[in-house]
Amino acid sequence: MKIGIIDDDKEFAEVLNKELEQLFSQVQIKKYQEISDELYKEEFDILFLDVLLYDKKSFNEGEKILTVFPHTTLVYISSVEHFVFESYKQKTFYFVRKSNLYPDLKEFYKKYNQSQLNDKQILT
Repeated sequence: MKIGIIDDDKEFAEVLNKELEQLFSQVQIKKYQEISDELYKEEFDILFLDVLLYDKKSFNEGEKILTVFPHTTLVYISSVEHFVFESYKQKTFYFVRKSNLYPDLKEFYKKYNQSQLNDKQILT
């Protein structure tokens, strides 16, 4: 499984990285401080994107990423909780609040696993 983290807060990205390594087995995680052309060279299974990058234009960037990689699970992250409502307008899978990282990540993990089970059932 490939996971990408795009966040200019290096410390938070490292904490998130460690938590994801504990949740997912056999995971490759790449961290970026900004969205660059390199991000578009490979598809990620899950992509965590900080809302406050690019002067709050991350929702637009997220939509671009999903246009190129429609099977990527997009998860927005932010320390500003009111953005959770704006994320509902997007094709986001989940919203993780930095201030509530551990419970939110746990709920994301449950939802993600359930969605994977549902996808497998549909295919069979």
